[in-house]
Amino acid sequence: MNLQYLRPYKAECAKSEWDNYLNRTHQLTIQHFANVKLRAMGQCPGIQPLENRFIDDCDFYSEIVETPCEITKIDGNVLYAGYFRLSWGHFLMNSTARLWPLFTSGDRYDKIVFFCESNETPELKGNFLEFFRLLGIENKCVFLSPSIYEFEKITIGEIALEIGRYYSSEFMLPFEAIKSKALETAVKKTEIVKGIILSRSNWNDNQSVQLNVKNIENTFIANGYKSVSPETTSLSDLITLMDSADCIVSFSGSTAHNILFARNKKLIVLERCAANNIYQIGIEKMTGGEYLPIDCFYQPLLVSSTDNLTIYAFTSQFKSFVCKYGMELPGDDNTDSKKEFKRLLTIYRRRYGYSVGLNSWEVPQFPAIAEAYFESYQRYGKYLERQVPIMWFDWFSPRVYLRMLRNLLKRKTK
Repeated sequence: MNLQYLRPYKAECAKSEWDNYLNRTHQLTIQHFANVKLRAMGQCPGIQPLENRFIDDCDFYSEIVETPCEITKIDGNVLYAGYFRLSWGHFLMNSTARLWPLFTSGDRYDKIVFFCESNETPELKGNFLEFFRLLGIENKCVFLSPSIYEFEKITIGEIALEIGRYYSSEFMLPFEAIKSKALETAVKKTEIVKGIILSRSNWNDNQSVQLNVKNIENTFIANGYKSVSPETTSLSDLITLMDSADCIVSFSGSTAHNILFARNKKLIVLERCAANNIYQIGIEKMTGGEYLPIDCFYQPLLVSSTDNLTIYAFTSQFKSFVCKYGMELPGDDNTDSKKEFKRLLTIYRRRYGYSVGLNSWEVPQFPAIAEAYFESYQRYGKYLERQVPIMWFDWFSPRVYLRMLRNLLKRKTK
């Protein structure tokens, strides 16, 4: 893990999170039950584990029910797969963490059961469907709405990754099987790919909340990288492209989690927020490639890392990386700081009003969040302090003119 292109406090936090992960390979537990009633309980923050309670990451859980009740019976030999998450990143990290018994238990399962996040049963399509198809279980997957079910026979394996605590190489077994199948059926291509950048250009909210993202992407394209959009590329083609590339570049978040299909590859992650993605650190522990995160964002407003509101920029960290690797910038950081801050502030107010907040798991990383803010203050301080009018309605405030007068007097008295 190469942390030289992160801000100092963020690098310290990343090192700490890296060291916190415990390797529990070949130590996971597996339980078998017969004629047991299982209730889907949904998400409950801070829920504590019990002997009859099965917790997925992000505090989704199910538990065994002993009291008599109305039930739906599920026949056959079932593998419990936890909760089906509709976000691609959470699907890769959470909804696959109990699939490892498919490869280790030696049992044949009639059904693989997922509980749903809500009462709506998901329609499998796109890369979700292709994931199960390549794994050979698309016809065995059953999605159950939250309720109580009685299972004739059910196997429940411990989750193979718990964020920030432990990982097990068993987690990788489904991904290795999918990769093998995808490459086996791939159309052979003669194109040699130096590297690819997993683009966010086709992501639905990209233009409205991720500012200047194209400037960063174009830097890699100008230096010989091929741009690939995961949203418009089939999973098989994505796996084939990643396998053929020497280096994979990705914006942080769900997109970077696709490295699970490309073990031992060099991954450059373009960071969008001050808090480290603890999932990504766990992924890199398991995949074993060279992991190089780069801070290429400013954070003049306090926004949680689960939000996608980001100003991408040619930061000093990004410029150092470009220089070290002999790349060229397609122009310098010539974006209009007032314009980009105004766009950020408009989106922020529309989403949050004037409130701010962090997730509980971000609190230990607060020094890194403060660090990013103070560095961003050097660029946006005069706008944050309203020394310069930002919004159109600022011109109707007497305070704006008073600040402008004070600033003028300060300059004349120096």
